Amino acid sequence: MSYNSPVFANLVLWPCQQLCHVKYRRALWGEHQQVLNSLRIALNQLVIPLSSFLEPVESNSSMIRVYAAAILSGTVQITRQPLLFLIAVHHLNRYLYNKDNRDSEFTQQFVRLCKLLPQVTNVKPTSSSPSSSSMQTIGNKTDILNLLRFYKQPNKQWLQQTKSIKLNTNLHVGIHDSLVHLININNTDDYTNITNATTFNEAILKASIECYNTDTLPKHRQLYWIELFERERGRNENQFITGNKV
Repeated sequence: MSYNSPVFANLVLWPCQQLCHVKYRRALWGEHQQVLNSLRIALNQLVIPLSSFLEPVESNSSMIRVYAAAILSGTVQITRQPLLFLIAVHHLNRYLYNKDNRDSEFTQQFVRLCKLLPQVTNVKPTSSSPSSSSMQTIGNKTDILNLLRFYKQPNKQWLQQTKSIKLNTNLHVGIHDSLVHLININNTDDYTNITNATTFNEAILKASIECYNTDTLPKHRQLYWIELFERERGRNENQFITGNKV
């Protein structure tokens, strides 16, 4: 069996479900992060319910850090490992928008990183011109940081689908073969062809990731985001004043 086989990926991911001990997730995403490169699995190859990797939301700060490191370093890429990318983005988004975490070291570092990079205001999949500066690279840091801000959820069809495992009498599964029969699922071909995406927005759409845009982002999220940046600015001003006292 090839390490790139979706069967191998399912076996590796099995103990990494949210209800399993965090040490297994930490081992894969942290100590053995190089294995992530082989887990090029798509949603139509996942035999485990997707919700098992998304709920309950991750609260372990060490996992949040390794999720961020994996997608910001390019170890996990949306066009290469769409399922892993979705898992990381989902948990990071939920962590950042949890008020209990707004004073955490990770959240403060995230805000500072956002300030260092040019901001894109809309990650909703559109037909924007490829000449746009935000479209030059699939998944640069600015794209990813803004996706974390505007992420909504995976397409509900993948959370609610009925599926059954395919039986393969030849005992051979190609790295792009689907492992499940899907019922009432549309655009699976688009998902399979995610490697052909030419822009980050197109990749988001093909990965079945739903996002808000600047017009639809809920008011409480907008206010919370502003508050995060204002708190960071106030903290920096206080440090400057304290440091300049005679």
